Amino acid sequence: MSRCIHRYSVALATICLAAGCSSAATPTPLHLPESSTTVEFTYIGSSTPPPYHEEYVVEISDGEATARIGTYRTVRGTVDPESTSRTTVRPAQWQTMVDALTALPDPVEGEDGCAGGSTYAVLVKDAGRTVVDRSDYACGSGSDAVVDAYTAFIAPIAPALGLP
Repeated sequence: MSRCIHRYSVALATICLAAGCSSAATPTPLHLPESSTTVEFTYIGSSTPPPYHEEYVVEISDGEATARIGTYRTVRGTVDPESTSRTTVRPAQWQTMVDALTALPDPVEGEDGCAGGSTYAVLVKDAGRTVVDRSDYACGSGSDAVVDAYTAFIAPIAPALGLP
């Protein structure tokens, strides 16, 4: 019996190699219409004294983005933001952002004892169905890919919203 399973495994591996299979999955492009998709993007900066701490939440719906920018507890909504800004999300910006979702890296473990990092999160729903629900803590030397991916996601609209 084990010889039969081994032959099956070898045959399957040979077929996969011949067909060009890979163990790494290729991200599937997402189709997310602006009209039915909502996005909530949050950034909570590193733990610093209140005058220097930054955090914000950006909500996107029906082609409009609203940012609430402030200090501690702004993302939770338990304090009023220091500023609120709005912008229209153009179709090209929207598509760039949707494409960037597939580039979010696999979650990584933070370094032991690493304190003072930043938290990034994105929640995407299409017609009420959750499509993406990610949160990553970026701290230490291994966090560049996390920071870069989340920054790339929000970059198309960040200047218009005045994000830090």
